[in-house]
Amino acid sequence: MSDPTPTIDGYVSDNLYPSMLHKCFQAPWMDAALAINGVAPPRYQADQFSLVDLGCGDGLGLILAAASHPQGQFIGMDAAPDHIARGQDIIDALGLSNIRLECSTFAEFSDDIEGSADYVTTNGVLAWVNPENR
Repeated sequence: MSDPTPTIDGYVSDNLYPSMLHKCFQAPWMDAALAINGVAPPRYQADQFSLVDLGCGDGLGLILAAASHPQGQFIGMDAAPDHIARGQDIIDALGLSNIRLECSTFAEFSDDIEGSADYVTTNGVLAWVNPENR
């Protein structure tokens, strides 16, 4: 008997996850953790910085970061179209231009991404996706 829960590459997709802000994924929090461990935070070394969030849900944390840090470039990726649509509605309402949300699986996203990022975040992904995507 197969599992009746709808998934996208192992990612549960039968409902929207709640909007969340994880403070430890915000640049100032990450900078403090880096500095405490003797690593110079990337955004202190340049005028601009970039942050990619893999499995961003509706991107609420990214949206708040983009609004708070206009010098940053933010990219969020999530496989659930409804998450991306909800986040994009907020981005459009706020008129933010330094954030992009992409509806993509991990395999599709890794094929499309180029360059580097100063920060890469993800939450719970290892527990939610299939072994191939881990």
